[in-house]
Amino acid sequence: MSKSNNDSNVNEDRADLAKAAIDTFRNRTGTDAGDVIGDLIVDLLHLSRRSVKNFNPKPFLDGSLQRFQIEESQDGGRVAYVGLKAFDA
Repeated sequence: MSKSNNDSNVNEDRADLAKAAIDTFRNRTGTDAGDVIGDLIVDLLHLSRRSVKNFNPKPFLDGSLQRFQIEESQDGGRVAYVGLKAFDA
């Protein structure tokens, strides 16, 4: 990652990047707002399986969840869960 974890806006920046990826994915696929995050994650897993020899999604997903929780705890201890419909534009 290019930004320091000391930057108080780093998780907001990460969220903005993810939102841009979701918007692009949704525009290209026509995926419903309620399905877009899950569909994008699944497609990333397909890419990983194709790109990484003997890819195992479980440790990857577990590690990603752990990293998310750590990053959120560094952002004032809050963990915010946004409803998927928040991506309806």
